[in-house]
Formats: sequence, C-alpha cells, structure tokens
Amino acid sequence: LFIAGLYKLFGHYYVLVQIVQALLHALSSLILFFICVKIFTPQINSAGEKVGLLAMGLYGLWPALIETTSMIEAETVFLFFVILSIYFAIEFFKKPDIKRALWLSLAIGLGSSVRPTMVLFVLVFVILLLIKKIERRFIYLLILLVIPAIILFAFMYENYIQHGRFVFTTAGGFNLWVGNNINANGEYE
Repeated sequence: LFIAGLYKLFGHYYVLVQIVQALLHALSSLILFFICVKIFTPQINSAGEKVGLLAMGLYGLWPALIETTSMIEAETVFLFFVILSIYFAIEFFKKPDIKRALWLSLAIGLGSSVRPTMVLFVLVFVILLLIKKIERRFIYLLILLVIPAIILFAFMYENYIQHGRFVFTTAGGFNLWVGNNINANGEYE
C-alpha cells in the first residue's frame, strides 16, 4: 500500500520510492535517538544523548539497513513503524492518556498492515496494561485493540475484493501453509 500510494501520487518512479525509504530510514534513526534520550537520561546524567548518538549511528550506518533502503521492499517501512511504536509506547507508559494511546495503536495498526507479526505488540502492551494498575486501563485496552483491528480488517477486506478469498494481510498464516503441508514446494502459487 505504501509503494502503491507513492505511485498513485507521483507516478511509477523507483527512485522516488528509494528516496522516501531513505528519508524513513533517517527518521527512524532520529526516533531511536529520542528513545535512548528518554530511557537513559533519567538514570545517568546526559548519558542518553551519548547512547542515542551511538544507537542512531549503528542503525543509520548499518550496511544491510542502508542497502535495504535502496530496494523496493517493505522492511524499511516496517522498521519505521516498529521504532515509532516503541517511541509511542514509552510516551504512553510514562504518562498514559487517550491521545498517546491513539498514536500508539495507530502506529501498531499501520505497522501490522505491513507485517502481521506486529500484532504481537498489541499482546505485549495489553499484558503490560493488565499488569500495571493504570487508571482507565480498560479504555486504553479498547483503543489498543480496536484501532489496529479496524486497520487490519480494512486491509483484509481489500484483499478479499482483490483476490476473491480471505487473505490475512501480507501472507499471515499462509506462510505456515507453504512449508507445512504434504503438497508444499516452498513457493507461493
């Protein structure tokens, strides 16, 4: 959907997708810096910035990740939503409110539409909400469950319209079917 949206807006240009992916990669590095500042500054005076610069440098300059940004793949977008979700989770659990819960659930929902494994973030955050005795936690649970579900159901409906059969987001359980049945040959057919 990300690449299709770019093609729809700007035309079929691979270079444009690579530029946007490079910008997302840089933005992911910057968000990692902010995550480290939020996590490490309260414990150790100004260590958060040093750790953040190290994390930003490792992520931003890691050869495999730089190479991935030049390919027309979903990994860069997925990693962006993973990092963004972690940032929003830190913000939310630091000071829970509805706005932060909405941002967190939106990032998880959009990331889940890229790779369904991100649905596991919902499970982790639901468990954290149940363990921590946060006031109004049932409202937050509802937000964390409903918004990603709406995004995924919209994506699944679009897949149903396109393919005429139920497909759980990108491949979902079909990944298991490809390699774990008698007729499996390891390919999507």
